[in-house]
Amino acid sequence: MLLISIQLISLSAMMAQYVPSILNLRMYDNAPFTCTIDGQNYNQANSTLRIENLNPGNHILNAYVLQWMYGGGYTQRLVYSGTIYVQASAELYATITGSNLNVDRIVALQAPANSGSWNNNNYPYNPSSNNYYGGNYHGGGHHYGNYSGHCGTPPPPTPTPVCNIPRAMNNADFNMLIINLRNASFESTMLSIAKTVLRTNYFTTQQVKSILHEFSFESTKLDFAKEAFDKTIDKNNYYTVNEEFSFSSSTIALNNYIASR
Repeated sequence: MLLISIQLISLSAMMAQYVPSILNLRMYDNAPFTCTIDGQNYNQANSTLRIENLNPGNHILNAYVLQWMYGGGYTQRLVYSGTIYVQASAELYATITGSNLNVDRIVALQAPANSGSWNNNNYPYNPSSNNYYGGNYHGGGHHYGNYSGHCGTPPPPTPTPVCNIPRAMNNADFNMLIINLRNASFESTMLSIAKTVLRTNYFTTQQVKSILHEFSFESTKLDFAKEAFDKTIDKNNYYTVNEEFSFSSSTIALNNYIASR
C-alpha cells in the first residue's frame, strides 16, 4: 500500500508540472489560411491561427491558403505539408514560408505553483540570456538552430507578439507618396516612383487601389497591380483592386496572374 501511495504521489506531481502546449501559426505574408493538425480541421480562415491543448511530440501539419478564383469565390491550395515537433508545456510561434516552416520562438508556459523548476537544457527558452531559440523545418524536418531573440523577455504569463510581421506604409509616408506621384510629369515616371517605393515597403489593398487611381492608362494600372500583389499584407481583399480597372480584360489578366502564383 505504501508503494502504491508513493507512486500515486509521484504521478500527481508529474501531472501538476504538465501544461498543454500551444501553437501560434501564420503565413509569412499574413495571407488568410486554414490548416489540419493530425487530421483535425481548423477551417476558420485567418491570417493567424492559435491551436491549443497540444500534446508534446511530433504532429502532422497541412496548411492551405485561400486562392481567388476567376468568376468569384475561393479555393484552398496546399502550401505546406510536414511535421512539427511540439515541446511539452510550451507555446510555439511559427511562420510558413513557401515549403518551409520556421519556428520563430518558443516560450515555456508557466506551470502551477510549487510544481518544480524548468530545465533549460530540455526547453529552448532560456530566461537568463533573454534570447529565444527556434529552428527551421525544411520539407517537414525538425532540426533546430539558434534564432537571435530581439523581442525582449516576454512578460509572463502572456508572451510578446511575434516579431518581423510586415506592416503597411504609415499614412504620413503614403500621403507623401501620392503627392510625389501627382507632381510627376509623365505616367512612366509615376510608375517608376511607385515601383521604387514598393521595393522597400508593404501596402494595404486600399493603398494599392489609391495608387492605381492616380494612373491614367489601363496598362500602367495592370502593371503595378501585378507588381504590388506580393507586397500587400491583406491579400484576402485584393480582389477589390479590380474595381480600379475600366476593362474586363484587365480583371481577367490580374486574376490569372494571381492564380499562377
